[in-house]
Amino acid sequence: FFGEILFLLSRSYNQNGEDNEALKYSEKLLNLLENKNIKSGTETWYAQIGASYAVLNNNQNAEKYFEKSIEIYKKTKNYNNAIPTMVSLAATKIGLTKYQEAENILKEAENFNFNYHGDDPGFKIQIYSMYLGLYAKSNKINEFNEILVKFYSTTSDHSKGMFPGYNVPTDNYISYIAPTIDLIINLPNKWHQKNATFFKMF
Repeated sequence: FFGEILFLLSRSYNQNGEDNEALKYSEKLLNLLENKNIKSGTETWYAQIGASYAVLNNNQNAEKYFEKSIEIYKKTKNYNNAIPTMVSLAATKIGLTKYQEAENILKEAENFNFNYHGDDPGFKIQIYSMYLGLYAKSNKINEFNEILVKFYSTTSDHSKGMFPGYNVPTDNYISYIAPTIDLIINLPNKWHQKNATFFKMF
């Protein structure tokens, strides 16, 4: 019963954007689960706490909790949640200037998507977005341009699949994806603020 109250408080504060309060009750709930040796669901709360720290720009703690969450997701083969959490971890690594580690995580997420999700375009867009942010931050212009073409192609195909008859501009695709470019150039804060809603579903 006490655990349910902590859960409801954490979710309520999180949905209202009160990240410090959400973090406080998430940590209390996680401590309760760990003290009672309850394993089920801890990966969700690790991810939730990681997201709260990320939004608060505490990348060191965000990194730690995202990694704990991903470790369990991998063990349980829950790739549906592992992939977006890995992308968020990559954003955190970029914020810590751990560029090579971020690239390795994105490659692994890309492999998971290809092997277990049939190369899902939604996941591809997330992964390509973070690659763009990584290469922009690390000044890898050639790699940035290569991913930019893939990103545009994927978003174009995905949009056409969702909205038949919709024509994505081909003459100036930079303007078409400009909002995403702005988002990833300003990593990691804007990414975490935009994607915090992923964790608000729990």
